[in-house]
Amino acid sequence: MAPTDERQKNLLVSVACESAAVLDHLFIDSEMPLPLRGCISLGRHFCDGDFLIGPAVDQAAEYMNEPEGAFIWVLPGVVERHKSFRDRALEIMNAPKETILNAHAIAALRGAGDAATLLAHPEAGSDLFIEALRMTYTQILSAPTIIEPYPMPIKRGTTIDAGIINPFMSARNEDDRKRILARYEQFLQGDRIEIWSKRQNTMKFLAIAEEAAVKFRATLGNPDHPVPVVGSR
Repeated sequence: MAPTDERQKNLLVSVACESAAVLDHLFIDSEMPLPLRGCISLGRHFCDGDFLIGPAVDQAAEYMNEPEGAFIWVLPGVVERHKSFRDRALEIMNAPKETILNAHAIAALRGAGDAATLLAHPEAGSDLFIEALRMTYTQILSAPTIIEPYPMPIKRGTTIDAGIINPFMSARNEDDRKRILARYEQFLQGDRIEIWSKRQNTMKFLAIAEEAAVKFRATLGNPDHPVPVVGSR
């Protein structure tokens, strides 16, 4: 089992990926739809206010424009940490009551304010309290945040197997997904071959992402079918 500080890093990585998925959804679903392209990296950096430098920043900046499509992709280290976080969340969600309480007690002792507040609640430890915690983890696991491995087209005229942020992560139902698809189709129009190529690449990925989202939601919560590893092969 990973040390607590490593689990916290996994949590931060997962939050960054989920935030990118939400932003992707908000931008494409706005009055002026804008599909995003970018890269999420992991590594050393220095942050002072809005000033951000370091190897991880340089890496994200270097690779953000590589995809030949509207993709926010994640580097391999990010994929591994997100998997670790998801596995831990699934473990806690299905754990006995004592294990769930212990996980939050550790977080409280290390200064996690939300955990400390929860454990100080007069209902802490009750069946209703435990069910609320389980529902929290269920929300975290309610959709595949990263689709991987996916053969992502890049500017060099080839593909690489990569993890890509799923723009359907925050879609609540089929109507939401259809609306997002329509917005991508609306925006990715033009009379130049590079636009046709990017549109084709993007729509192929979205078909895979939509299928993964549907399967993931159908499987979640079924004790006979554990949450699947989402892939494209």
